[in-house]
Amino acid sequence: MERRYIRLSRVAREYIIIVANQKLNSFSHIPVVDTPFPLFKPQVLIFEAFNMLRTVAVALLASGCLADGVNITMESDLYVAPGRAHRLAARAPRDFGTANLDCKGAEAACNNACYYIHCSAASDPDANKLTYTGPKATTGKKDRKQNRFDSGCQAQQPVPGRSDTTVSVCQSFPYSMGFIPADQRANAGYWQCDEWPPAAHQQTPFGTPGRLANSLRCMPAAENEGLGRQLGQFFQGIGKYKDDPDRKQTGSMVRDDYARVNLDISQADQSKTPYCVKRATNDHDCTQDGYQFGLTKKPNVKGKISNPIDPQGADNHYATLDDAYADLYQCRVSLTREGDRKFGTVTLYDWEKQQHKIDDGCSVEAATGTCLLQGLPLDLQVYKTGNLGSKIGFTYGPGLGTSNINSFDWDTESQGNGKSPSGANRQYCDVGKVTSNKQTVDCYFPCYEHADGK
Repeated sequence: MERRYIRLSRVAREYIIIVANQKLNSFSHIPVVDTPFPLFKPQVLIFEAFNMLRTVAVALLASGCLADGVNITMESDLYVAPGRAHRLAARAPRDFGTANLDCKGAEAACNNACYYIHCSAASDPDANKLTYTGPKATTGKKDRKQNRFDSGCQAQQPVPGRSDTTVSVCQSFPYSMGFIPADQRANAGYWQCDEWPPAAHQQTPFGTPGRLANSLRCMPAAENEGLGRQLGQFFQGIGKYKDDPDRKQTGSMVRDDYARVNLDISQADQSKTPYCVKRATNDHDCTQDGYQFGLTKKPNVKGKISNPIDPQGADNHYATLDDAYADLYQCRVSLTREGDRKFGTVTLYDWEKQQHKIDDGCSVEAATGTCLLQGLPLDLQVYKTGNLGSKIGFTYGPGLGTSNINSFDWDTESQGNGKSPSGANRQYCDVGKVTSNKQTVDCYFPCYEHADGK
């Protein structure tokens, strides 16, 4: 049961005191008992004892007055200023109608919301209903912060020698590698994680029986903020929502107030909102595009994304939603390029951080070409682009293309948002300087436990 604290106005306090005094008047005729000890004044003692009793009783009756359903009849007139009396009663949530949200410029955020409403929670008649946490100035700020941890959009990341920092899953390897389209990974620093239901909606903690995972999607900051800004205006009743006839109430929403959302794609780029488009069959295409994902495991209250990730420890787990694929993990390749031809002293690390050493590595005799490294569920192909010191390319799962979720391409110059094996920002790989005709290379890349990703 939620415990509520109410700040009483002066009128409310006077009301309670008057009621309490009325109830205590019947006890005020206490006989004075004589005493053989002349130094004591029994009338004073009894009067003070009665006042003490009255004080305690006022406090007890005050609690009773604030309880739901308690009606106390007044024996005298009490003027209560208009609008004040309701402060003594529990406030009923208000229906604020419909928030019509324009998806133009916020296509990715609308697409994410539509996936939850029409796909993940399609059987829930309240999938499009939002119950407000309240403004940030009250309970809203704390609730929203925890909701972001429970959705998986944010988590704590340990920092050696410092306090943990809060990070976005979309700005952390390997998730910013696996859940952002290949042609946008270099821009991951400007991308954010969007969750639906949003953080301003009251939610049960992660792991509660029957709780659906929030639908998560990485997207450009402008598209995420575009939808969030409209929601904020609706909650406050400002901007275009000030006189919106579909908004049933005036003024700001407070905790427990609720509304439903309508995602308007009429002016949006509908090629970016496939989950919002209703088909001729009056339903929606819920085919997973590889970028709708969710939290599958969260051992810590605030979540955790380590560098490197620690899936066997207390780290969060993530997976694409509503399909056959399992949790996304992180693999690693460490090698030494020896001269122009050989890629030697190779160590491959699987998702459990188990090492698979390939002492001989592989070689490419020609000026450019490829060779294979084996030891993980899928082959790792190495691309030689030139002599020692030149860029090296990699493909995990060569030849599979988009037919296998495991397939991933990158090179030693690739950048995204996360930390390299040494902790360098944005780099997929740590690349050493050429020394004594050798160069070390150490890279992270996304992978799955099994070859088929299932």
